Formats: sequence, C-alpha cells, structure tokens
Amino acid sequence: MSIETVFDSRSSSTLFRKDPLGNRALLGAVALSAALSLLAIYTTPGNLVLGTTPLQARHLLEIVAIASLPTLGLSALKEVFQFKFL
Repeated sequence: MSIETVFDSRSSSTLFRKDPLGNRALLGAVALSAALSLLAIYTTPGNLVLGTTPLQARHLLEIVAIASLPTLGLSALKEVFQFKFL
C-alpha cells in the first residue's frame, strides 16, 4: 500500500512542495493500481485466485495510514533539515 512513495521519489524537493496533481499519467497509474488491489481484495474471483479475504474498511484505512508514515516522515525530514539525498 505504499504506492504514495512514487510521489516523493526522483526529486530533490519534498512531497509538501510538489503539486501531486501535476502528472496525469502518474495519477492514472496510481488509480489503476489501487483499483486492481481493491478488485483482488473485494471480488469473489480475486479471493479465489489470489487467496485473499475481504477486509473491513477500518482495517484498510489503518493499513493505508501506517504505510504512509515512512514516506511522510522522510519527506518531513527533508523539509526540516534541507536534505537533498533522502
């Protein structure tokens, strides 16, 4: 679920200084990835083929929040200490 890292990679500026809506191809790829993940989790064929079980919405939100912490933390460190290499 850490697909949001793609928004912070390949740049020396931080996640907080970029326009996340500026790259439409990237947004499309992230949306497609999220849609395919949800299909694998919440559809019967996805459950059968991949051996997944549906999650409660609360659990899915917790996973997204926890997976976002490293990216947001590193971007905050870059912002505060002006690192160019993180």
